[in-house]
Amino acid sequence: MKNLKQFYSLLLCALTLMGLPIVAQANDDAFSVKNYEVTLARGNTNTLRERAIKQATREAFPKLLRQLTPRHTWSAHSNLLEYVNWDDVSYKTNILEEKYNPVYKAVFDIYYREKAVKDLLTKFNIPYTESTGGRVLIVPVFEEGNFKQLWETTNPLKDALNDAVRSHGSFEYIMPEGDTDETAALNADMATLGAGDLILNLANKYEATAAVVYHAKVSKRFGSYYLDVTANWYEPDVQAEPSLFTAPIEDIAFVGGEIDYGSLNGVFKLAADDILSHLGAHKRSQGLVEVNKPGRVFLRFKPADARDLEKLKEVVGELNTISEFKLRVLNVKDSVFQVDFFGDRDAFKEQLQKTNLTVEETKMPMVWKVQFKNDPFLGPVNYEFDDE
Repeated sequence: MKNLKQFYSLLLCALTLMGLPIVAQANDDAFSVKNYEVTLARGNTNTLRERAIKQATREAFPKLLRQLTPRHTWSAHSNLLEYVNWDDVSYKTNILEEKYNPVYKAVFDIYYREKAVKDLLTKFNIPYTESTGGRVLIVPVFEEGNFKQLWETTNPLKDALNDAVRSHGSFEYIMPEGDTDETAALNADMATLGAGDLILNLANKYEATAAVVYHAKVSKRFGSYYLDVTANWYEPDVQAEPSLFTAPIEDIAFVGGEIDYGSLNGVFKLAADDILSHLGAHKRSQGLVEVNKPGRVFLRFKPADARDLEKLKEVVGELNTISEFKLRVLNVKDSVFQVDFFGDRDAFKEQLQKTNLTVEETKMPMVWKVQFKNDPFLGPVNYEFDDE
């Protein structure tokens, strides 16, 4: 029996080193980020794969957090990332593609331990959904004048969307290949008119749970050119509000009287980033596990003048763990601010102290006295409170 255990241990190590998929045990539930690509400049061949896996694991984790949590909590993710124990959350990495010339490039499926991720989110009071967003098919339709493009290789939206999906992890976004059957079944007009059955049939082909028709139109009004984007979500038994984007096109260029699509790359990328960051908000609210509400403290602060109030508001309000920050009391003696924050109370106190503030706890657990540390150029400033 002992020899058998040693054999399986050696086999597991060998599979890991070879980069072959390891089948997860049934009791090891995991979240995943699929098809994550890493490119590294050439270096020590013996360490390239190890470096790439480490980089992919760390870079893909914020994408997973965005898949799991409501948008209004995303500002708190950066603080959470400072406290991640990577040995705890990392489960395994499968190598899908790998090449070494002319640079090292690999594509991974990355798996994280579900319990460890949920425990981390709970510690920072961040609500999460029980499952990731799933696969979503993007159907890109570009319109200019009376002409619409969907399957054409000249469709200028594809590059911008392909770039955007790499940095937005709310869902696993894919785009259709555009083979003969697909082009015959769905055209640009039917897509923009909302032929839901045809759109969902296409999504089913790619094992996607939903589809989005991303309709971008260049138009001229009031003497200027604009890009207008409407993204409509299609999913069985689900009604979702469309995501909208409009922006003026500042540097539009023409070649031979026709619009140079290359001059629109900037606004195309801006639109894609904006739309993808808003898509599927209804999905992240489904099955949401509400953890503890944000912590709350009241900060008593005696300002030297009105500028100090603005300074405190700016310094504290910009912390990435802040849920709400507002003035509750202001009189000739002092001011009181209500602060709701995500995460651990001591960690929040430490954050305040790093912003050039001193923090003193009082007999009332929810009330802290704060003051700015003395500026040597201004001399000492009396921020002390009179005893009541």
